[in-house]
Amino acid sequence: MQGFPSPSLFILPPSSFSVSASSRSIRVNPIKRPRSEQGAAFGVNLEMIRPLSVFDDGSTISLNSVLSIIRSADDLISGLKRRMKQPPFPGAAWTLVTSSSRSPELRMTIDGRDFRFTVVPKRYATRRDIERIPADKPTLLLTVQLTDTQIRHCADRGISAVGLNGRLWIRQPAVFVDTRLPPDSIRYRLAEPEIDPFSRKSSRVGRALLSSGSTQWTVTRLAEATELSISRVSEILGAFSRHGWVTGSRCDWELAEPEALLDAWAQADDWSKRGRLLQYTTLDPASDHVARNALQTGHVETAFTQWFAANLRHPHTQPPVCSAYRRRPLSEFEQQQSGFREVSSGGKLWIIVPRDEGVFQFQRRVDGFPLVCDVQIYLDLLQAGLRGPDQAQALRMWEEFRS
Repeated sequence: MQGFPSPSLFILPPSSFSVSASSRSIRVNPIKRPRSEQGAAFGVNLEMIRPLSVFDDGSTISLNSVLSIIRSADDLISGLKRRMKQPPFPGAAWTLVTSSSRSPELRMTIDGRDFRFTVVPKRYATRRDIERIPADKPTLLLTVQLTDTQIRHCADRGISAVGLNGRLWIRQPAVFVDTRLPPDSIRYRLAEPEIDPFSRKSSRVGRALLSSGSTQWTVTRLAEATELSISRVSEILGAFSRHGWVTGSRCDWELAEPEALLDAWAQADDWSKRGRLLQYTTLDPASDHVARNALQTGHVETAFTQWFAANLRHPHTQPPVCSAYRRRPLSEFEQQQSGFREVSSGGKLWIIVPRDEGVFQFQRRVDGFPLVCDVQIYLDLLQAGLRGPDQAQALRMWEEFRS
């Protein structure tokens, strides 16, 4: 990472990041709410910019927005010109100078100080794209959707960046800006159809990659392992590649940024949509007895998750309940035979009938119990309450996580 003096001006979004800085490095960490003391720790001025509408992906657009399709670098420049009709934030001004004989130049005034950046438009801005951008002078990456992963790569190169959908990231001597641009009536997207890499079926690819260490995959073998079509796997890998999470080609795909991929998946994940949750009570208080009884009832494919599974992998908290994925609920006959009884709440056994059977992929057995993969356990704990997030973080920090 480029060595900069400690910044004297921070401009941050209201609810997305905390920042720490030194003479050699910066860190941008997600938080749930703004904390004014973050800036005070470094003796800097902290200004909060509140956009009117912030979407889940961080873009700032109006609720009545229309789509603008980006097909070329010229489209990116045109989008930036539209964006620049408003100041990026209070106390700042910017202009774009274009010429047929040289690269576009962004001129920005921040807190009375002038800065100039050579603008480099990139529709995808993969890790390799960013690594190829010259960093011998102030440079600004221009793309459609600026992600945290791209920002990390830009920080390593000493490059600033802006996304048409609302993210501005500037790092220069004495100045650090990470904020949302004012809401726009236009939402920008690439000409290619957008794909959600973390939808129920698409997430099978991320699960496979994160559960296989440093394994190199061909598209065909990955399609077979995930039971998806080759075309769909190719689309998902293309989306992952654009974010810099994977590298490779048709025959040698592998993880490049596993932590960034898992962070993005966790941010997009919604536990409430995982499947149908049913609760059962039983007189047996021991979670391992409950699990053994559930496993032997009905001989239906079952895989344990959340606290019980995490406790078998890396104990950190006592399992408050035993939870497992099962292809179907317990029938009345199975409940009578096993001693389980369905209840509306307070059950000792949670059965999740998944909406996608991909959760059963990449299982392992521990002490005779089938467990979903570590990544699935982690995701299932994050939004579960009952100290689930504590167990999730302990599992992720464990040196054998995903191994």
